Amino acid sequence: MKVFKKYFLYDFLIHAFLKPEMAILAGQFKRNFILSTAFSMNIKRDKHV
Repeated sequence: MKVFKKYFLYDFLIHAFLKPEMAILAGQFKRNFILSTAFSMNIKRDKHV
């Protein structure tokens, strides 16, 4: 869970300090990151079964 804490702190800093356009890009990156992380977690879980 440490990684997620760091990640959300980083996300907060992005929205606090970057321009709106950059924040939108960061939001899209964040969504892709979460999707790919969830996808890889699913693959790992399937391999264990």
